[in-house]
This record gives sequence, structure tokens and C-alpha cells, in this order.
Amino acid sequence: MEEEQNNLIRFRYETDEINKMDLSVFVKSLNGIYESYETFMSQPKYKVLPPHSLKIVEIRHKCIEIDLLSVACNVVPIFTTENIHTGIEFLKRLYELTKFFSSVFKDINNERNVIPPTLQESQQFCDIIAPVANGQAKQFNGSSINGDVYNYNIDIHINGEDAPNMMANIEEHIKSIEKEHTLQLDRVLLTIHQARNSSENSGDKSIVNEISKQAVKTTFESSSIKNQMLHPLSGNPFDQKYLVDILVSYKNNKPTEYRILKLREVIPLKNADSTKQIEFDFDDKQ
Repeated sequence: MEEEQNNLIRFRYETDEINKMDLSVFVKSLNGIYESYETFMSQPKYKVLPPHSLKIVEIRHKCIEIDLLSVACNVVPIFTTENIHTGIEFLKRLYELTKFFSSVFKDINNERNVIPPTLQESQQFCDIIAPVANGQAKQFNGSSINGDVYNYNIDIHINGEDAPNMMANIEEHIKSIEKEHTLQLDRVLLTIHQARNSSENSGDKSIVNEISKQAVKTTFESSSIKNQMLHPLSGNPFDQKYLVDILVSYKNNKPTEYRILKLREVIPLKNADSTKQIEFDFDDKQ
């Protein structure tokens, strides 16, 4: 069947014969998946939000399987390379959230490159795993599929032992979101948005697309790093990408400062045309 060939992501709830799943909890979990996908696809890097819907394709004894498909004009499911990529990226994000809220939550250094969940993501993920955390489902799984063939090495598995602890970690994270905190990210790509040729750590801004599309205040661990980045051998600093290790400061779960700890590589932009649009505010006063 055409629908069986168009499966994108499969979510599976394993139910229990003794503890029946409450319909309101189940519906809320499904809505959490749907809203999580909408939130994920609303990121600036996805210029066009593809039409999407949740479609239940099969209900079996002790198991409910739900496939997330991209649907065009509410007529027939479509399955393209672009949809595979966005769906897989969404599943990867759910996998990251699973790891973030699992036992490694207490040792965040093990998950340095996981972007902290937003308040919205945290609340949605809480709804998704509620059936397992409440003991109404044995486990929750998420995998990428194409028909009946599993693709990619992404497998989300949350059982009845892990879910309650994850719920507690979600509540703790939500409480901490309003507080200021920092997170080190290694090997991220950064572009300079505004720069001052000064020894002072002020007036500089940069963009790290995987964190935010907005320019963020930027400081440097040393004057040597700043000099290498503002005076690259290949020319204009605005026409480069920089592979760096950074310490990100957050407030209300939004980045407020990037501190560049290490410069790993300078990568010239091909056909760069950003110089005309970006402020180049160099001040030679030392």
C-alpha cells in the first residue's frame, strides 16, 4: 500500500492489561508529539513549514503505533527527501531531550553539545512521556522508518523505571529556566556580526545559528584569540566562519553572551556577500 511506503516516524506505546491507559492522558501525549513537531519546525532555519499531521495506522493488542507523516493539502501523504531530513532531525531532537532528562541530567558535562530544552519543549516532552510515567503504558518508543524498513540509528526507548525520574528532572529544569546558567559547547560554527578593533571585551557580537539566529554579545578568553579572529590571514573577518569552543550564558533560556574559549579553525565563506549588510565598527583606540 502507498501509505505503508510513506511512513516517516513511528511512535509506539506498549500498554498494560492491568493498568488501562486513560484516554485523556493518551490524547495529551499525542498532542505533545504534534506540538513538539510544530515547535521544532518553526525554527528560523526551516524557511517553509511543511504541512504535517499525525496518522494512526495500526492498533494491536498491547500496542498502539502512530506514524507521523507529511500531508499535502489534506489529501494524500507525501514522502520526499526533504521530509525525511526534517523528520529525522525532529526525531534526533526528541532523542536529545530523552538523554537530557535521563540519568545523565545531573552530569551535564556528558551532554555538552545538547542545546538546553526551552520551557515549551520541556512541557511538551512532559506530556509525551506522561502515559509511561503514570504507569498507564509499559514503555514509549520512537524510531525512524520507511515502510517496514528501519533507517538511521535513532531509537528512543523510555520505560516505566526511567519515566518518573525523567518527569522529576523536567520539573527541576523548568524551575531553573528562569535562572541564569552557562553551558559549554565545543566545535560550533560562529560568524562575526559586529566587531570593534579594541583590546576591550565590548562591542563585539556574533551569530551561532544552531543556538540562535540573533546576534549575541561576544567576548574572548584572550586578546590573542580576538586578534586571530578579527585579523584573519584570508581577509575580511565578516567573510569567514569560525570553528570554536564557546561558553554560552543563558537567562530565561535565551543566550545572552558567547565567550570564545578556543579558536579551532578559520573557514572562508564562498561567495560571501555579508560585508555590505553587517556593521563593521572598528575602533583603533587602545
